[in-house]
Amino acid sequence: MKVNDDQFIFSPSPDEAIDGAHAIVILTEWDEFKTYDYQKFYSKMMKPAFIFDGRNLLDHDGFDLCRC
Repeated sequence: MKVNDDQFIFSPSPDEAIDGAHAIVILTEWDEFKTYDYQKFYSKMMKPAFIFDGRNLLDHDGFDLCRC
């Protein structure tokens, strides 16, 4: 399948990548994804905003996204 590179936006950091996004989708078990400040990310995202954890990597009980 051929994909046009113009359909992608590359960011130098996770902070810049989530700025204005509606969703974060986690599809990996890499340890670095466990250390991000998802509440900070959520506060920078456009609302409604969603975090999909496809690998069950995060501590969902520790999230308090409603306060963001």
